[in-house]
Order: sequence, then C-alpha cells, then structure tokens
Amino acid sequence: MVCENCGNENAGNAVFCAFCGKKLAASPRRAVRREKVAVSGSGRKQVIPDRPAPVAGRDASTLIPRRKRRDDMFFDDAVLPDEDPYDEDRMRDRRARRRSLIAGIVLLGVMIYVFWLLVLPGGQEYRASIGWGAPAGAYSRLGDNYLADGDVQSAARYYYDALRLDPDNYEYARDVASTQALLANYETALAAYAKCITLDENAAENYKAVSDIYVAMGDNERAMNALMTGFNRTGDLTLFRAYQQITSN
Repeated sequence: MVCENCGNENAGNAVFCAFCGKKLAASPRRAVRREKVAVSGSGRKQVIPDRPAPVAGRDASTLIPRRKRRDDMFFDDAVLPDEDPYDEDRMRDRRARRRSLIAGIVLLGVMIYVFWLLVLPGGQEYRASIGWGAPAGAYSRLGDNYLADGDVQSAARYYYDALRLDPDNYEYARDVASTQALLANYETALAAYAKCITLDENAAENYKAVSDIYVAMGDNERAMNALMTGFNRTGDLTLFRAYQQITSN
C-alpha cells in the first residue's frame, strides 16, 4: 500500500506508514468486515456477521457481472455467399418455374373436369341437363331422378330424349309410354306401347297397358281387341281374365 504522505510502499495490511508514521488510507478495493456482538438471554455472547461494507466509488449495479461485449455484433466476420440472392437472372428463373407450376395445376384441373364431364355419370347427366349432348343413358338416369321426385313432366321429357338417341331400347320405350300415360297423353302413350310390342311382342304387360288406356278413353272394344291379341300371342291367362272382366261389365 502506498503512503499518500511520503510515497513509500508499505505492507498491504499496514495501518500506519513505516517510514513517516502517517495513518494510511483504507484501500478502496478492500471491503471492511464488521461484526456485531449480541448478548442472548442466557448471558452468552454471539457474534453476528454484518453485510460487507460497500466499496467506495462503486455503484451497487456494477457488482452484477456483465457479459463481455462481442466485437462481431453486426457479423463483421460472417462469410457471405458467393452468389447474390437477389440476382435478376435467378429471380427470373424462379418466376418462370412458379408460372410453370401454376399452369400445370390449372391444366390438371381442366383435365379432371373434362374427364368428369365426358366419362363419369355425374358429368354426363350434367351435360344432358344443359343440352350439351350426352349418351342416352344419361337422359334416362335424369328421367329416373325426376320421376322419383314426382316431376313426371320432366321425367317424360328426358325419357323421350333417351328413346330418340336409342330408338331400339325397350326400356326407354316403356319409360316413355308409362310417363305419357300418367300425363294422360294417350295417343303418345299408345304409340310408345306399339313400339314396345314391336321390340318384344311376348311381353304381356304391354297389351294390358294398351287395354287400360283404351278403357280410360272409353273405347272398350279396342281394349278387348288388345287383350285378345296379347292372349293369342303370349298365352298369358291374366290377359284373358282381363278380357272377361270387360265383357262382364
């Protein structure tokens, strides 16, 4: 410890200067430890250590250790890539690839839509509903849907379109005949049943349906002729019983 009076060096724990006798100033870096003596109720002395005295000239916040400041705060020593990420050619290539990807997705969607429209039943029925031209089966399925919903008029129209596209289909002719009979379009229904008999003359239900239409029109004679014609061709006894019932009335 250096004496402030004579400037000589003294021992670190010296209180007075060994050369001039002056009292040495306390070191600012040395904390003085104080002890308190307390007397307990039994008369025994107990030493109570006190907190270390604050160091002169230093704020308490300076006692908190601080992290060493880095010299590379702004990454001065970082190694940049050789290529510029904002290079115009690379950005142009990225935009071109992005456009190609979007075009591919759009093309795939169009292909799926065309496949659904041309091949799948739902697409064919949609084409039939808007008049874009569809297979006869699509019109027939639409007729079935409308008939199930109770729209006989629309069902009859789509059945007629199906028969127009496939005139030799027995089921389509039957559908046209039955729906026209429900709409009381008897002449059209009779023509459709005649088509059914031409396609399959052994189907007894067609003769019975023709007879029922003639009865609804009030022409019992033609009704009996239709039943007898059917009985002679098919031998179905239900036609003969229907004939007897008309004659009995």
